Amino acid sequence: MSHIGEKQKRFFKLHLFVYLSLLIVRTSHDWDTVGYTAGFDTVGDQWQTVCVPFSSLKPIFQARTVSDAPPFDPSNIVSLQLMFSKFEFDGKLNPTFVEGAFKLSLSSIRAYLKEPYSQSLKNLFACVPCRFVHLGSAGATRPDRPGLDLSKQPPAVRLNKELDFILTFKLKVSY
Repeated sequence: MSHIGEKQKRFFKLHLFVYLSLLIVRTSHDWDTVGYTAGFDTVGDQWQTVCVPFSSLKPIFQARTVSDAPPFDPSNIVSLQLMFSKFEFDGKLNPTFVEGAFKLSLSSIRAYLKEPYSQSLKNLFACVPCRFVHLGSAGATRPDRPGLDLSKQPPAVRLNKELDFILTFKLKVSY
């Protein structure tokens, strides 16, 4: 997966500008399951191109490596998540984590093909975009359904109000 244009910063009395973020790719429709995860650093006030090869994804569940997880299957991706977490992997704390407001601006999210960048730089690879990638708004239509039992919904749906109605906003943007 590739994030083209990463800009991330927090608004406090002190401005911190380097953060470890996580890309989580899921191959199951369940919401509380293994996510194939890779960390990447971002720098505030700078647009970046971040390429995350599938080979770097590790099976993680609740911030712990899952040693007996099936191998990542790129033909079965059902969701993608970006996260700024208090935890990295296997109980380690994220040294850049600070509670509070957070902003991550994206220009685009794209899949890419690994292709040699140049003959002289054989170990470096460019992000070559694929021809088509479908991105959906999973969960966006759920919060307003009559009779919805929130206790049986994923956290983002249960916490839509606390998350400043992000799913409601996503639904309006989708249509």
